[in-house]
Amino acid sequence: MSCRTDTDGGVAGSINLSQNNKVYDVLIDFGKVIDIPAVEILWEGACPQSYSLSVSREADFSDAQRVDHYDPMRRAMVDRPRFDRFAVEPPAYEAPSTEEQPAQIASRAQAADPKNGSRQAIRYVKLHNIVLDPWMGNVWGAKLAEVTPYFDPTKNPELPTGIDDINADNNADLPVEYYTLQGIRIDQPSTGTIVIRRQGTSVKKILVK
Repeated sequence: MSCRTDTDGGVAGSINLSQNNKVYDVLIDFGKVIDIPAVEILWEGACPQSYSLSVSREADFSDAQRVDHYDPMRRAMVDRPRFDRFAVEPPAYEAPSTEEQPAQIASRAQAADPKNGSRQAIRYVKLHNIVLDPWMGNVWGAKLAEVTPYFDPTKNPELPTGIDDINADNNADLPVEYYTLQGIRIDQPSTGTIVIRRQGTSVKKILVK
């Protein structure tokens, strides 16, 4: 299953399975290769009992830079082999064994020493072997709310931000025109006069100084 937008609150992906089919995979594509120190996985309301995580530059996870992790999120954190890069950080919220559901549960996979500049170039994040466990009775499911890349924008200005490749001022490169208040175009307005300044779709009344 590819990560998608759900109609229920805009969550990034939603998994609802029967008790006889409790293992699932989710693939997240950031759209381009990004160089980041960590990825945070945020579950909303319900989360898996456990899952594994892989990061890669290639969609088929065949590249040499692929890094795998075993269960970055577990209810019972146990000793597991750790990797040199993107070592697992304990979850921010342990899933409770009671009937009360937490609002959000987060875990983070990070580079070995992100504070000292350790980073990984990735495009794809795969959550696999997702094991679902009932919260209350026979209710099975999980909601993936966010997969957030962490980065230092001063070191990585190319990371997509949601407004990537958008010019803040689409009129900046267009020629400037001046008009009198009566709508007559003039080449050079005189000092001390009020005129209309037009540049592309931007129109302003200004005092020439």
